[in-house]
This record gives sequence, structure tokens and C-alpha cells, in this order.
Amino acid sequence: MKERVEKTVNQHILKVSIGDRKYAWVLVTAERTLAHFERVGDAEMVSDCLEIKATSLVHYREAKPGCAIMEMCGNTIAGQCIDFSDGFIVVNEPWRGLRIGTYLMNYLVSWARENYPGYIAAGIRLGSIQANTETAKEIRNRFYDRFGFKFVWADDDHKEGILVGDLRVSDLNTTDKWMEKIERFELANALQEIFRDASIALIEYENVKRGAECIASDRDRLRSQVQQSNWKRRIAAGWAFVAGIVVAFVFMKAHNVTI
Repeated sequence: MKERVEKTVNQHILKVSIGDRKYAWVLVTAERTLAHFERVGDAEMVSDCLEIKATSLVHYREAKPGCAIMEMCGNTIAGQCIDFSDGFIVVNEPWRGLRIGTYLMNYLVSWARENYPGYIAAGIRLGSIQANTETAKEIRNRFYDRFGFKFVWADDDHKEGILVGDLRVSDLNTTDKWMEKIERFELANALQEIFRDASIALIEYENVKRGAECIASDRDRLRSQVQQSNWKRRIAAGWAFVAGIVVAFVFMKAHNVTI
């Protein structure tokens, strides 16, 4: 048996909205390994594997640059099936709810539909550990339902299940739900966008800094005015006291009043 392996790597950047006009930058690396097996007298057999990984490029809460956010994988089995994730998809904190998992699964399903539409979708098993609360169960099940995955449930509560046996890749769906919070950029364009955002952030910082300086200046000026006003009142009170003494002295002098 002869083996010929081809590897391709695609990298791009996601601009992820984290609220209040703030964004985080995520690197997505998709590595595809295509192995061709040639057998004497038999047709060529192909093994295809796509691994996708999302990595943080910035500090975001407790996450540091270079931290893994999540990984997914899909690979062909015996020229008949595509083995998707095992159903235990974990998005590391604090990245949950930002549609990164939706983006990666959409990428994986798009690859499968484009290359292997007639294959059977397999590999996903849902367990009760991902459905330990009603909310967690609903979020998980809605996630897979969005892509068209169908399950044979082991219980009436839909906590545990396996993919139906006849689900073809062509029956799966792609979604643009990730676009609610994510914008995709190729590397060169992403650098331009990052620099643009950094410039805007710098301008906003300078504006805030100038505003703070103006506030401080106004505060100092007001404090100085208050101090000057206090001194003026004290001086006026002193002069009033002196004037009162003079007036009393003149009055006593005019009326020959003695003490």
C-alpha cells in the first residue's frame, strides 16, 4: 500500500463583538490532511481530516493571548461516513455566548457539504453531562438542531442521544447566525482592521484624557475662585469691622461719650 499525504493550512481572523462597541480578535486555524492510499488492483482510498482551532489574540477577562478557545474535528471513515465532533463541544470561558462555536461548526459542515454530500453524518453522541440544567440542555440541543443534526433520544427529556443512522451530509444546514457577533477577515485585511481599531481607540483615549484634564483644570480653577472668594469675604469682613470701630469712635467723640 502506498500513501501520499497532502496538508493545507488556512488561517483567518475573527473580529468578535464583546459588547459596548468593544471587540476581541480570534485566530482560526483550519488544518486539512488529505491522505491517498493506493492498493494494487483496488481503487484509490482517501482519508480526509479537517481540524479547526480558535485561539485568542488578545487579553479578554481572564483569557490571555495564545489561549485556546475551542477545537473541532471532522474526518472521513472508510469512504462512507464523516465523523464529526463527539458532541462534547466546550467553549472555554469567557468566550461562551459569542457565536464562536457556531462559526466553527458552520465551517466544518460547509467543508463536509462541499466535499462529501453523499456521506453519512456520524460520531456525535450527546450525554447528560452537557444537559445538567434545563438551560444548558436547551442551548446544546438548539445548537445541533440549527445545523440539521437529528438524534435518536434515549430518554423523553432529550438529554442523551445518538445521530440517526441515515442522516446524510447533504441533509445538514449551514447558518449565518454567527454573523450576529462575528466578522471574518483574511490575515492581511485583519491587520489593517486591527490598526484602524487601535487608531480609533487611541483617539478615544486621547479625547478622554483631554476631557479629564479639562475637568481637572475646571476643578482647580473653581477651587481657586472659591479660595479667592473666601479671602475676599474675609477681607470685606475685616474692613467692615474696622469701619465699625471708626464709626463708633467718631460717634463717641462727637457726643463726648467716654468709656
